[in-house]
Amino acid sequence: MFGSGQAIHSVEQSCTEAEAAELLRLVDKHIEASEGKYVVGGRRDASVHEIPGHTSSEAAAVYEPNGRIECTELPPEVLGILGEIFTRNLPSIQYAYPNAVRNNGWFYVEYGVDQFVNPHVDYHGRIGDPWPGVLGTVSLSVRNAEAGGNFFVESSGDSSVWEGPHVARRGLDWSTPSFRSQRRVRWTAQHECRDMLIWGSQVIHGTMRVREGRSCKFLTQLLTES
Repeated sequence: MFGSGQAIHSVEQSCTEAEAAELLRLVDKHIEASEGKYVVGGRRDASVHEIPGHTSSEAAAVYEPNGRIECTELPPEVLGILGEIFTRNLPSIQYAYPNAVRNNGWFYVEYGVDQFVNPHVDYHGRIGDPWPGVLGTVSLSVRNAEAGGNFFVESSGDSSVWEGPHVARRGLDWSTPSFRSQRRVRWTAQHECRDMLIWGSQVIHGTMRVREGRSCKFLTQLLTES
């Protein structure tokens, strides 16, 4: 599992144009009907990201300081399409993640102009963690920004990043001053709409600032049998 925690993978054109368009149509309709439940920008009182000792709103401000849409409650029609896409692409995912057998449910995120995600590590998949069976994260893009919004990973040989092979130290997020000032190498993805990006739970990653348009994607975590 630790080896998979550093794996980077992709599945190109993992869904059809019709599926991507329908997913975006359905989630846009769902968000519009939510009457402001999913905040487009600025402050949020909930986040899928967590930082020990911080509230959800504080964690959201650390990870996405300019806000984002984050939708963790998706309509059954959306989940059905995503389930079909995941099932048929699982054999390709297993080239890099042979222990992956399922996922733990999907959520949707969207970034508008000037929105981004600061670098961080997810940390799932370690003994004692809330999700010890999580190998990595899958991101399915259904709309790419016209400019900016690229996903990236960062690497570093600095010993302050690591507890051991494939095991990142705690505190690798933008709330930690030493992490903010540390020099790392950034590797930027140039992917197309409908591509899946997959990264391990010990990988430093984030997204660049959207300069034009909007970036829309569905995400889930890969699980082992455990």
